[in-house]
Parts: sequence; C-alpha cells; structure tokens
Amino acid sequence: MTAPDYADLRRLLAEGTPGPWRLGDSRAEVWADRDAAGWDAFMVASSLTRLNPAGGTVAEADAHLIVAAVNALPALLDEREALIREQDGLRAKVEAVERLADEWERTHRDQLPHLGCLDMYAHCSARIRAALADGGTP
Repeated sequence: MTAPDYADLRRLLAEGTPGPWRLGDSRAEVWADRDAAGWDAFMVASSLTRLNPAGGTVAEADAHLIVAAVNALPALLDEREALIREQDGLRAKVEAVERLADEWERTHRDQLPHLGCLDMYAHCSARIRAALADGGTP
C-alpha cells in the first residue's frame, strides 16, 4: 500500500460535495445536507444492494463506510498536521539538547579540567545522550 497523498485528499475534500454526509432512508444511499435540518439535501452516492455474509447488505456497509470516512477525513487530516507540527517541535528540542551536550563536552574538556568538574559534565552529557538514544530513559 502506498502512502496517501495528503494534499490531494485536501483538494478532493475542497472540490467534493461539502458535508456533513449522512445515510439516506434506504440505508444504501449517501446524502449531503446543505442545511443543518436536512431539508435541503441531495444524494451523492447510491450503492447496489447485495447480501452481506456478515448480515445486512453490502450496500449498507458501503454507505456507512462512505459517510464515516468523508465526515471523519477533515478532522483526521487536521490531527495529522497537528502531530507533524508537534513532532517538528520535539525534534527541534532534541536537537537543542544535543547541541547543549556537545557544548558542555567541548567547554568543559577544554576550559575546566583544573576545576575537577570535568567528570561531572562528561557524566551529565553521557546521560543526556543515553536518554535521547533510548527514548527518554536516563
């Protein structure tokens, strides 16, 4: 399975019939409402009825899937984008901590050996790197 083209999904949502979508009375039809009360609605999909071995009809299952997927897709795409932003922010924080560990090692190796602190800074840098390497467990 190939990764979805998220920009294309956004485009398809923008170009497609606006939602929310809902099941029609036949349970094999998908309708879109232009008003909250459902008085101004039109059919956007209808599925051929055939028996489903699990019960009901395949048409009903298809219609349920279409309605659920179309109505959930905007929120799922928004959540994905928020998670990517959060991931980018966390990545930047990890990189900042790695730079700090590098700076500690350089500074204290070159400038502070006479103070007896070198072992402490080396130990702290090593613990930071270990925590970053194995997911946060120091």
